[in-house]
Amino acid sequence: MKNFELFKKLQHDFEKAQDVVVHDFFISKTKAKIVYIENMCNKQLINSSVLAPLQKQEKLPKDNVTSFLIQNCLSSCGATKENSLDELSKNLASGYCLVFIEKEQEILSILGLRAEN
Repeated sequence: MKNFELFKKLQHDFEKAQDVVVHDFFISKTKAKIVYIENMCNKQLINSSVLAPLQKQEKLPKDNVTSFLIQNCLSSCGATKENSLDELSKNLASGYCLVFIEKEQEILSILGLRAEN
């Protein structure tokens, strides 16, 4: 299942949650979405540690895009790859930030961006 299909299912699961943020952006010329729960994640950290490095990426490889991005853009964020709806739902509810990349099978799941309580 392509990850934008997983995104739609995840969006359905969290449709009543009013604090879920979905932000569309591009990595090189590839569409992407970042999803997180607003009061559980630090928006400044997301902007500086995830969005900025991903949006600066000029070229993506044809294969292993998620591995490439973890190694080259997100190495300090504790990013992992995920493709299970159950794990994505659990991670989102636990304060992870999720990055969906068009045509990719795996979703980036990033933990180290929690808001301070």
